[in-house]
Amino acid sequence: MKKFLPFLAVWLLAGPALAAEGISKTTDHVLWCASAYAQLANDASEQSDAADTALYDNLAATLTRKGIDLLRADLITDDRITAIIQAYDDAVYAQLETPAAPYPIESCEGLITG
Repeated sequence: MKKFLPFLAVWLLAGPALAAEGISKTTDHVLWCASAYAQLANDASEQSDAADTALYDNLAATLTRKGIDLLRADLITDDRITAIIQAYDDAVYAQLETPAAPYPIESCEGLITG
């Protein structure tokens, strides 16, 4: 539990900043899922599962590009985009597969084509 406290703190502090950034619910979902897939790719890689690593890396890349496009459409600068993506990565690390996760991982699949 103690190892997750710093990540939870990052998310609690980043959450209001991200809301102030004007991130829509759709963009939030896309970025959260992109980070979730990146975490799953990392987990698969640690298990030496090349097929799942490639699959999740591809899904993460696709949603990250989609999230960046959505952020740029809202006129958010590239410097802020980098910080926002890092905040999502930190938050998802602490949230994935816990009750704190704002979305079930199953909800991410529909974002790939939608």
